[in-house]
Amino acid sequence: MRLEALSVSFVSLLLLSFSLIALSAAPSRVSLRTRALPHGAGRSALRSRPKIAQRPSGVAPKVQQCSDSDGACASWVASDRGACQRKEYIKKNCRKSCGNCPIYEAKFDTNRLNPQLQPIRLLVGRWKGEHTGKVTFPTIPTFKYSEEVEISIPEGSNIRSLNYTAAAWSSDKEDLHRESGYITIKPNTREVILTTVMSNGFITVEEGPLSGNSIKFILKDIGRISFVRDEHLHNLVREWTLDQGYLRARLSIQTLSHRMQEHTSILYTKTSV
Repeated sequence: MRLEALSVSFVSLLLLSFSLIALSAAPSRVSLRTRALPHGAGRSALRSRPKIAQRPSGVAPKVQQCSDSDGACASWVASDRGACQRKEYIKKNCRKSCGNCPIYEAKFDTNRLNPQLQPIRLLVGRWKGEHTGKVTFPTIPTFKYSEEVEISIPEGSNIRSLNYTAAAWSSDKEDLHRESGYITIKPNTREVILTTVMSNGFITVEEGPLSGNSIKFILKDIGRISFVRDEHLHNLVREWTLDQGYLRARLSIQTLSHRMQEHTSILYTKTSV
């Protein structure tokens, strides 16, 4: 693969045109096996596009029932309210007693999802890994980190891309890395596309197939600002796997001076409804 450095202005146009393509592409139905993770059509296709389910105004959304999974939760929390923060078992199994019931958010309501994006619907949500991430590379010491990822449905109807944001921080709450972008699916395929703009000055276009519960993104193009300090990135592979309600992510990179190897890995738990 030959990668070329792109100027900031050219890359901005690339991402803008990509977003416009995602918004104008014709819908297509692809069989769904799991959730999960992102060309123009003729007039006849546009006329026959399926309608997106809309929630009637004034109708309260259905929210998952929130309950305690252990009968002793109420007494535990009554005697020690701080246990909801200190003890992982109580935090996970005593949501009602701790007042940690999830709240409905329209941006995570997959009833609003465009049919083209149905194959990756299980990715929609807020995902958090608390001290479950690991960073490793020959040029830096290995350390743990936390991260929150949000994959959401934009406002409006018939939008053919998902919003993507990620923010990582260290054990002492120091901001480590942020990125945002869009996820979409190439019409009539299971090819998922992810575009990102990163806080370290990189911009990426990544593509990969949805296979069962996993997506393996391969770097297709990259841009960087002129004064970025990080070592030049030559290649990147990002893997997302849904595993029994968890999301596993692994990022491998290749630089000009180091072979392809794992750089980060993390396990997320879904925190949204």
